[in-house]
Amino acid sequence: MRAAELANEAEAPSSAAGEAPGEVPLDAWARGDMRSLASVAVSLWLGAMAFFAFVVAPAAFATLEREAAGRLVAAIFARYYLAGIVLGFLALAGCVGSGMLRGWRGLDWLPLALVVLMLALTL
Repeated sequence: MRAAELANEAEAPSSAAGEAPGEVPLDAWARGDMRSLASVAVSLWLGAMAFFAFVVAPAAFATLEREAAGRLVAAIFARYYLAGIVLGFLALAGCVGSGMLRGWRGLDWLPLALVVLMLALTL
């Protein structure tokens, strides 16, 4: 009888204290959230850069006089760089948090290095 119980326990997925069998541990959710935070922040950051470079600036210079378009673009730059810095620090927090939660392995440093490089170029 005891051997059957041990076999059942060995087949059942192990769970941490306070978790029902089959539930994903909280740290697994946090790892995914941190990775998602970094991915979403970098995606928004690069999307904003592309939108400004390929939509806003060309439209401003195509429809406004050169001096007025220059003033418009200069007025947008302050908010543009602020958004880039905020998104960059969110991406940095996501990379660091993900690495701290699951441990630094292999090429895990590469996304962190790329985010730091992007932030350095933005600042």
